[in-house]
Amino acid sequence: MLIRTRRKTTTKLNGNHLMINIKVWYTARLSEDWYSKENSFNETYLKEIEHIAEAEVEKDVERIVDKLQHEYKTGVAGLFQYVENQHPEFWEKHKQKWDGIFSKADINYQDHRL
Repeated sequence: MLIRTRRKTTTKLNGNHLMINIKVWYTARLSEDWYSKENSFNETYLKEIEHIAEAEVEKDVERIVDKLQHEYKTGVAGLFQYVENQHPEFWEKHKQKWDGIFSKADINYQDHRL
């Protein structure tokens, strides 16, 4: 169960090439564990589960972004708003080409625990 999240998204331009950096901070809680061979109160076990969950979230996000960029070639995730706010002149000049710009952008995702 996800308890709390916070996100920071920044964009950078190198000429007309866009880089989007997404950092997500979150806290999580193990609500049920039916695996009888492990102790849900053991710190080592909890750290192992934490790393597994982090890896799964990161893999899912990367898969979704890759599909949006390279299969659908569309920026439907609202990331254009960050470009519009952080680089208004670039956005005004290129907003009609957003899907093409998004499909070629470098997108970096990092997650952190709060």
